[in-house]
Amino acid sequence: MREADIGEIHASRVAAGFPIYGIDITEDNLAQEVGRTELAISFTKGCYLGQEPIARIDAMGHVNRQLCRIELSSGPLPDSGTPVLDKPAPDGKQVGTITSSTWKWQGDADKPLALAYLRSGFAKPGSQVLVDGHVANVL
Repeated sequence: MREADIGEIHASRVAAGFPIYGIDITEDNLAQEVGRTELAISFTKGCYLGQEPIARIDAMGHVNRQLCRIELSSGPLPDSGTPVLDKPAPDGKQVGTITSSTWKWQGDADKPLALAYLRSGFAKPGSQVLVDGHVANVL
């Protein structure tokens, strides 16, 4: 067994949908947007900093965007900040933003994988979006 290099660790975390603070998560993100509600949020704990917005989102039932894994059909790796569209330009509307990307390292190794924040209506497995003109499936 050998140690994994940083590129392999990055590829594994993107493939697993595991976000990193400072790359995929910032102070601008709500905890529920990252998909870690069950792991990171207590609804029974006493008062804590940030409890009010957390409870409000829980009462609403959803956030407006979610961090998702997407698999592109082809194309180069999208850069962080690349817009995700609902249909081809010029009519396409931005429905998300790429945060991280890597090459798929299992199965179809020529396909890019990415993490992206997508509007909730597009954050369902099987939904299709466009990244740099290439079709991407939400996983």
